[in-house]
Amino acid sequence: MQGGILDATFLYPTGGEEIIQLAHDILHNRPFRKDNILNTTVIDERNVHIMKQQSDKILAQEK
Repeated sequence: MQGGILDATFLYPTGGEEIIQLAHDILHNRPFRKDNILNTTVIDERNVHIMKQQSDKILAQEK
């Protein structure tokens, strides 16, 4: 990848919004799914530049 340090890595979403909704449903005795799968993204030489641009843009917006 960029700089030749890694061949690939994964981006794991936190699922924050989903877990809050799940906790809310559990606390209010509503039906809920026991299996909740979060999608991951492989980052490798094919998309590292795009991911870096997106990350840089998010960091700039946070400032």
